Amino acid sequence: MQRFKNMIGTFDTIMVRPGGGRSRGMPTLVNVPPTFRFEDANAIASELPEIRAVAEMQTAFDVDVKYSDHAASPVVIGVSPKLAELRSEEVADGAFFTDEQNASLARAAVIGTDLRTALFPNDRSPW
Repeated sequence: MQRFKNMIGTFDTIMVRPGGGRSRGMPTLVNVPPTFRFEDANAIASELPEIRAVAEMQTAFDVDVKYSDHAASPVVIGVSPKLAELRSEEVADGAFFTDEQNASLARAAVIGTDLRTALFPNDRSPW
C-alpha cells in the first residue's frame, strides 16, 4: 500500500493535466498544447486555502540525454520542487533541487538509477 501511495502521492492528491480528457495516453508538449500555465498553478495555490500544495509537471518522451560518450533516451518529467513533498519521495544520493534553482532555471536534475547506470557506468559520475 505504501508503494502505491508513493506512486500517486497522498490519497487527497489531484493531478490536472491539460488536454487529459481529449488525448490518449500521457499528455505531452508534443500532443497537447500547453494551455495550463505556471501562473494558473500559482493562482490555485494562492487563492484556494484548501489546497495544501501545488506541483507543476510536464512529461516528454524520447529525449536524447548524453554525458561523455554515453547516451540514453529516458522519459523526462519536468517538475517543481513541491513534487517530492507531495509524493513523499526521497532521493537516494544527493538532494532534490530547490525552489531557488527552479526559479533561476538552474541546470539541475534528479535522475533515476537506470539513467545513472546508462550515463555513468562503473559509478564514474562527475560528482
